[in-house]
Amino acid sequence: MAIHRLVHGNKNKAQEEGGGGNMQKNVASQKVAIYAHDTISDAAKTGDAAHITAYLSKDGGASTSFASAANPTELDSTNMPGVYIFSPSQEDTNCDTFMLYAKSSVAGVAIDLVRIETDINANITAIKERTDNLPNEPAEKTFLKN
Repeated sequence: MAIHRLVHGNKNKAQEEGGGGNMQKNVASQKVAIYAHDTISDAAKTGDAAHITAYLSKDGGASTSFASAANPTELDSTNMPGVYIFSPSQEDTNCDTFMLYAKSSVAGVAIDLVRIETDINANITAIKERTDNLPNEPAEKTFLKN
């Protein structure tokens, strides 16, 4: 069972790169991690699981209440503060693009959108189809003169 890459609520490298991670399409027993950040104290938000709800969009469709779990589970408030885990159902992952938007009812808590491409093999296949016909030998070198 994999826990997918989380996106931090404060500006850092993970946020600049965008959310996401790897998830298998149409497979049960997967995990999605989120990070709750208290913008008032500028620290991880612990003890907030009961106040966090989520919405799911599959393939850019209309968002729906994330029915698989009313609230996430806090992973470890001491050693991994602010990290909460959702467990999507197999049906939840039956899409090419999985987007989970979580929010807290507590003021000042920021949680970023998690966007995951579930069918990475399709992307690899598409790239492979475009590169398989490239020549084995590089093109002849040419030099431009000014």
